[in-house]
Amino acid sequence: MRENADWESTAPMPRSQATPVYPSMHTDPSASSDQQDASQSHQDQPSRRNVGSGAVLARMCALSYLLLIGVAVLMPDPALVAKLKLKVGHLVQRIAHHITQVPALSVGDVASNVAAFVPVTLLLALAWKRVPLWIWGVVGTLISITAEMLQLLLPEIHRRPLFWNVVQNSFGAWIGVAIAAVFFQLAGLRSREHL
Repeated sequence: MRENADWESTAPMPRSQATPVYPSMHTDPSASSDQQDASQSHQDQPSRRNVGSGAVLARMCALSYLLLIGVAVLMPDPALVAKLKLKVGHLVQRIAHHITQVPALSVGDVASNVAAFVPVTLLLALAWKRVPLWIWGVVGTLISITAEMLQLLLPEIHRRPLFWNVVQNSFGAWIGVAIAAVFFQLAGLRSREHL
């Protein structure tokens, strides 16, 4: 009787009572680590996201504004440019009464040179958010240098290229970069190290 009991305890269980063992999905451990590495590297690569409608609008506005800057730079009517700067000067003097002793044309010249380049870099930064902001500041400065060089090389348009125009335009471009940086920080779209 005891021998029979020992035999029953050591005998293999019938197949119907055994716990089923399912084959694993990855039988080769090296293959699974290779697949994990491939999926990790795919996640590490910058994803090609679809460009949002806001970015598309910003790109269209940026390109349109750059075209407008080009027209303004090559406009062969210095009298019209002077009238525009005079109006800007009067507007600035109305806002800031303490600069009324400076001629309105001079005030308008500086204000329009600075203000004209603020939207350039701001729109470019909003249009291409992945580009570091300092690059747009450099681009704005290069656009300003190019504009003055074109006026110098095309005397038939009767424009007056000046070094101070480059300084003022570049200052405006960097103001646009600063505004974009503040906007991105407030919106949480970009960490400080990417600015």
